Amino acid sequence: MPTDTPTRPIDLQEATRLSTVFVDRIFEAWTKLNEIVPNREALIRKKWRKKTKQRREKVLREAWPNIPQGHASHLPILLAALQERSISSEEVGTLRWPNINLEDLVQPELLATYLGSRARNLPHVFAHEDQHTVLAARSAGAFEPISLPDCTMLLIGQATRETYGRILSFEDDMNATTSTSTESILTPD
Repeated sequence: MPTDTPTRPIDLQEATRLSTVFVDRIFEAWTKLNEIVPNREALIRKKWRKKTKQRREKVLREAWPNIPQGHASHLPILLAALQERSISSEEVGTLRWPNINLEDLVQPELLATYLGSRARNLPHVFAHEDQHTVLAARSAGAFEPISLPDCTMLLIGQATRETYGRILSFEDDMNATTSTSTESILTPD
């Protein structure tokens, strides 16, 4: 079963390096989205609404050829993974982005709403939802599990590139468990 996959241990230095790389990518994407969408959301909405449903589908398929077809496309994949069936690379994408699907995004309003929500809100706003997505995908084998004992990553309420994704070692910072609000900590499991 995919959930029995052994974890790959990494050290704090490697985890910090990886976190920095991913946080930089996240904030670069968010910055780009924030530069484009807020000033053009009404235009995006208007142009998207004018397109026929078939044209919207074609645009989405050109941008993402393997976009999941409908709501909850990830659930059958999770169930299959629990029955120890291996998953395809296309299914990995579905697991990593369970809220993205053709059925929703061809609707006249939802693409602009989704883009606007992600553009107006910093990444930490979505941390709980994103963690649930990662945990479900990891349980199906879509992510390589890693292990970093006695550490946690700060996401919730961390609104800057410097603080979002920061890793705290409970060994090095004995105050980490008391000085950090439990609302701002996401644990791996």
